[in-house]
Amino acid sequence: MHNYYRSTPVLTQFVAKNTPTPSNKAFSRLQVKRLDEDSRTLTGIASTPTPDRVGDVVVPDGIQFKTPFPLLWQHDPRRPIGTVTKLTVTKAGVEVEASIAPAGTAAYIDEAYSLIKAGLVPGLSIGFRPIDAEFDRSTGGFLIKACELFEISAVTIPASADAAIQSIKSHDSARAAMPVVRLSASLPKETDMTIAEQLKALNKQRTAHLARRKALMDDAAADNARTLNDDESAEYDQLGLELKSLDAHEVRLKEQQALEAKSAVPVSGGPAS
Repeated sequence: MHNYYRSTPVLTQFVAKNTPTPSNKAFSRLQVKRLDEDSRTLTGIASTPTPDRVGDVVVPDGIQFKTPFPLLWQHDPRRPIGTVTKLTVTKAGVEVEASIAPAGTAAYIDEAYSLIKAGLVPGLSIGFRPIDAEFDRSTGGFLIKACELFEISAVTIPASADAAIQSIKSHDSARAAMPVVRLSASLPKETDMTIAEQLKALNKQRTAHLARRKALMDDAAADNARTLNDDESAEYDQLGLELKSLDAHEVRLKEQQALEAKSAVPVSGGPAS
């Protein structure tokens, strides 16, 4: 599989020898404001992109892009799910308008749409190429003044982008807290999910996570049986952490379900007097 992030050129004009290179991707959490079921068009606002490298800062006004461009599924260039038709960068975040391909185009697109709609895949990962970056040795990070956005992916991340990035950075720490994985929809709804509905959503999320981990390993095996690169390793390990969270939460849900069943009081009618 072609890795977009490894194709980013080294900024020799900004980076001295033995100095780390700046980030080339960032995470945001998408809050869906409107979803048109007929056209499968969504409008929302993503939090200000947070780079995946400690200390780096992206200047929102310096993000350059041209619409339309593809909306990918989990960073896989072979699995586009739609088109980003409008993107507006503000100090508050990134306003996004995107159209998901029509129902029946591909099974994975329909599944992706269902997961996004249910709030189970609430993240955007923005791939970019730094154009103007200034290294600050006092902080050990880059101020990315200008960058070229070249792809956006719908990705699975914990409740907040910052928490997701911290989980990825500390994936090798034995004391790293298990990430939050949302099962409830982010869209407005009239009633809360029942335990049965939560269990169904949890199992669907687990299946998607397992499939993505398998795809990462299969891609590496097909590429001369190579090892996973840094980005793939971070994603693979992050999915593993989220799978542990899902397994633990499934136990809690089933315990709660059993308690509710025991506490339910049957309604019985007596004979008429």
